[in-house]
Amino acid sequence: MVPSSNQEGTKLGLSWDQGNNPHDLTNEQLQVVELIEAECSIQELMDGVGRTSRTKFRDQVLKPLLDLDIVEMTLPDKPTSPKQKYRLSHKVYLGK
Repeated sequence: MVPSSNQEGTKLGLSWDQGNNPHDLTNEQLQVVELIEAECSIQELMDGVGRTSRTKFRDQVLKPLLDLDIVEMTLPDKPTSPKQKYRLSHKVYLGK
């Protein structure tokens, strides 16, 4: 489920939207991090940031978050599965 876009701060315990951006994430990447409340599909994330191109969204926004271990796949062994969803990694929840 994707919350409204007027959410302040994040469940990370950090207020990333107030200048605390340790990985120099783009505004869209920060929006995605804030949008993920539970497991979200790529379409839910794209809708949340107003993107329409799945390929560009995956390459420019989602892949860097996956590479930094901020976001993880729910089905890592099946990256192209239509049932694939994304969630914040445990490292983010633990503040590591």
